[in-house]
Amino acid sequence: MRLDVRVRRFDGTRAFIEMQATHRAYNHERFLAYLCREYSSQLRPGMPYAGITPSIGVIWQVGAPHPEYGFHECFRLRGDRSGQVYSDALSLYVLQLGLAPLRPPPGQPESEASRTVRLCARFLSVKSLRDLEELEQEDPTMTDVANTLRTLSADPEVARIAREREEAEYFYELALRKERELGAAEGEAKGKAEGEAKGKAEGKAEGKAEGKAETVLKLIQLKFGPPNEAVQQRMRSASLEELDRLAEKVLLSSQLEELLSR
Repeated sequence: MRLDVRVRRFDGTRAFIEMQATHRAYNHERFLAYLCREYSSQLRPGMPYAGITPSIGVIWQVGAPHPEYGFHECFRLRGDRSGQVYSDALSLYVLQLGLAPLRPPPGQPESEASRTVRLCARFLSVKSLRDLEELEQEDPTMTDVANTLRTLSADPEVARIAREREEAEYFYELALRKERELGAAEGEAKGKAEGEAKGKAEGKAEGKAEGKAETVLKLIQLKFGPPNEAVQQRMRSASLEELDRLAEKVLLSSQLEELLSR
């Protein structure tokens, strides 16, 4: 089970921690959107820009989809010519578990912060109970972490939440795949019959919206329970653009009201 966290520190700095188990082609755009959202969501009418606090994104990725980054890389707004940092207000840290060091570099002292990150990376990438036991033997503080994992894993409610989220993501990916297939089919059909393309496109767009609405309703049911009549009506009357937005937002919302808010 992945755990995504949003944090607001005492000094006002905002951060999100994203545990990413799979690599998707649009991850760069997705994480950048999350970071910008954290930053811009602070603005209120009449609020001075000087009151905006920095926002930090921390991405833990299973495997190593970008070996050129190394285990840990930090990205900021930086000038192409001068190399100067334009602002420290936005920073994105990427950690790739596939490149996490099992041991500190030989002969080099290891700071407490580096040790903590290294142990957390190993913990998040364990694949067996034996790996977990070896980690506990290396550092006694990891025993508390491991015991918490065992307790959570034995909790039926946690198992239900994890299962429902996995099902929701499955249906979301399935909807995206079907949409791409439908788009390819529409493109091919358009070249064969220009005269009736407009009528067919409108019919297909309507059917496409109906199918997407049912997918979003299924995601809502899996995460929040059966939707009422008002929610069903809203989904079935929504545009394709809004349904696309809601399909992704349902995975990030903790409550139905948060999903339905504009």
